[in-house]
Amino acid sequence: QFRGAAVVTAVLRAAVARGLGGGGQQHTLLFGGTSAGARGAMVHLDYVRHMIGERGASVDVIGVLDSPLWIDVAPVVNTL
Repeated sequence: QFRGAAVVTAVLRAAVARGLGGGGQQHTLLFGGTSAGARGAMVHLDYVRHMIGERGASVDVIGVLDSPLWIDVAPVVNTL
């Protein structure tokens, strides 16, 4: 099973370890995805600044969502 939140958290921790939000400067983070990945990015986008932690105040988060796939249909139920 794909664990999107765990992957996003790990990537953001690595970015902070490499200096994101540090050094007394304002940084910009482009966060996004394409197709179904854009849907996942859309779900996490509101929480990215919080996931960054105390350095989040020094990071402008911009969402880039290319063709987020969302089909609102009931799941197919196996009747066999």
